[in-house]
Amino acid sequence: MEKFIYNGNNAARILKAADGVSGLSYGRLAGLLRRGEIRVNGKKVYENVTVKKGDEITVFASAPKLPVVYEDENILAVYKRKGIKSDGDDGFEGEVKRGGYENAALRRMLGNNTDTEEGEVRRGGYENAALCHRLDTNTDGIVIFAKNADAEIEIFRAFKEHKIEKKYLALVFGDFKADGLQTAYLHKDKDDGVAVVCAGYSKGAERIETRFLTLERFENLNLSLLDITLVTGKTHQIRAHLKHLGCFVLGDGKYGAEKINRRFGIAKQQLTAYAIKFSFAEDGKLKYLNGKNIALENPRSFIKIPK
Repeated sequence: MEKFIYNGNNAARILKAADGVSGLSYGRLAGLLRRGEIRVNGKKVYENVTVKKGDEITVFASAPKLPVVYEDENILAVYKRKGIKSDGDDGFEGEVKRGGYENAALRRMLGNNTDTEEGEVRRGGYENAALCHRLDTNTDGIVIFAKNADAEIEIFRAFKEHKIEKKYLALVFGDFKADGLQTAYLHKDKDDGVAVVCAGYSKGAERIETRFLTLERFENLNLSLLDITLVTGKTHQIRAHLKHLGCFVLGDGKYGAEKINRRFGIAKQQLTAYAIKFSFAEDGKLKYLNGKNIALENPRSFIKIPK
């Protein structure tokens, strides 16, 4: 149960206010309304009532559990869905700290002032967890958090020294023919945020390495399903490297072709970070994780393959 003070400047129907809010669908709220699980100023409501600024709204709905892939006393691996940025209080990082995406959605819808029963907001949350890396907004998959300062230092060091292996599945447009380890140079434009990959070095560019393996070809659709390992980990590396190699992640609006994305009805890039493996220093506190493969079950199910 959570209580909220509605802070909207204009009066609004509950269902209209909720429509389109990530994590709390119109249908979900309508179901709660029909069952009398919503109260306005302490009174049960069963109809799509109008709320105005200052009204107290109580929602009797349990927040979904965070999709935890792996957890121990030092690290937390959580699945991030597509469509939400990784960092910030208004991103996936904030959701993990609060313990559930629906709590965050309700706060955005109804305003910032909340009054909950003691323990409700924190239940299942990780207030002190530190985000250790990021995925692009429209890339889903495993994100690692450190649960204490020592783990945070060790994880960041491992990322810097390329001791953490991240694997992805990608559905790309084009007949991909560049299996194996591919090296190139990436330059990120600071103004528009677009990364450009070239075969040779240019001033300001960074060397990148990406390993590709074709799992399946869909020749009638001109699509290829790839298993990708990041050897280096630069911003937009996979997406920009694929463009350099003559393909693009289906659904990618920045490095792909919107006309083709629309033809397939794919609005978000089909790129999933499905596994992560560690190689920590032998004298570190996280060495017990070495060789452990933290992975999504049935990762192919996260990729939308057109018929």
